[in-house]
Amino acid sequence: MTRQQFRLLVIFNQLLVFAGYMIRDLTDAQLPLDLQPYVLGDQSVLDGATGDSFFSGEFPYLLWRVIDVLTLAAAVGLCLGRRWSRTLYLACYITSLFAGLLTPFYVSTHWAGFVFMLYGTTEGMILALAYFSHLRRMFERGEREDEEDLADEAADSA
Repeated sequence: MTRQQFRLLVIFNQLLVFAGYMIRDLTDAQLPLDLQPYVLGDQSVLDGATGDSFFSGEFPYLLWRVIDVLTLAAAVGLCLGRRWSRTLYLACYITSLFAGLLTPFYVSTHWAGFVFMLYGTTEGMILALAYFSHLRRMFERGEREDEEDLADEAADSA
């Protein structure tokens, strides 16, 4: 895989997460009325009748937004070949695993689940490529070498 293909994979990954949110918002309104309280974690199926849980309400929503923003920042860094971006992307991935365990169960349609499953698959591909393929050298080099690569590319195109 080339650097350009890796960058396209990272961009596709971020488009998938945003598409998943859009599809979820569009399709969850079509669920039966009995399931509406469980959409988007407004009420957990674990809470019972009272809905008193630390992990219900605003906390999961804010936690996932923070993870999404940090993952987006890491994705930009991955596209630019920055060393810190691999670590941040991995940290966001691990945090999302634990956040998934802490947040309540919610109901969603299969369409949104399918897109989020594709997102998770591409997330794993990105981590594997960034740490275990020849592309890892892109992140292990210094910024000086990146500037030399840009100069070489400019010379090749001229």
